[in-house]
Amino acid sequence: MIASLFLLLHLLMFVYWLGGDLGAFYAASLVTDRSLSADARLTAAKILNEVDMAPSTCLVLALPTGALLASSRGWWPLGMGAAWMILLASLVWLALVWRQHRLQGSDRWLRRIDLSIRWVLLLLLPVVGLAAITGVLPLPLFIALKLLILAGTIALGLGVRGVLGPYIIAYGELKKNGGSPAVDEGLHWSLSRAKPMVLAIWALLVAAAILGITHVA
Repeated sequence: MIASLFLLLHLLMFVYWLGGDLGAFYAASLVTDRSLSADARLTAAKILNEVDMAPSTCLVLALPTGALLASSRGWWPLGMGAAWMILLASLVWLALVWRQHRLQGSDRWLRRIDLSIRWVLLLLLPVVGLAAITGVLPLPLFIALKLLILAGTIALGLGVRGVLGPYIIAYGELKKNGGSPAVDEGLHWSLSRAKPMVLAIWALLVAAAILGITHVA
């Protein structure tokens, strides 16, 4: 029963991550639509900002729900206690992510802490995944591959953040003075460069789902 609950929770991470990304992707297309009024585009931007918290939340919870599921199935060598500790640490990180969202990213220290956590995971997850693949750690191959996939999604997420500078500036200008060619250019530049990375994240999520389904079902 408990293993089925953990399986459901882990599956929900995939559902809300991909579904939230699809919603944010559509909202982004409205933000860059020059035929819409400034108010309509601002509303779309607000929807994008809120809906995007679903995949942000799922990214944080993907690892702990996966660890709990793996532990309940006997695939996790560190035991259930370690899995619960990962969940606790992830919930602290999640609270930080949501706090940063509510403050609209205005707290520099919160941004630095969040980025530091992502970089640590980006370095740690491939090390663990490759150690499992080479037989150094007793983890199943599909879990090792899913750890590498999670690292890939974190890397792509950081890439998306890296191209959003002009979007943030253009959004502020749109909110203050309405649309203009410069605003349109800033919005289009950022979102067009983010699009391939978002599509790559979707591909990785589907790959992770296939790995999970073939080994858990």
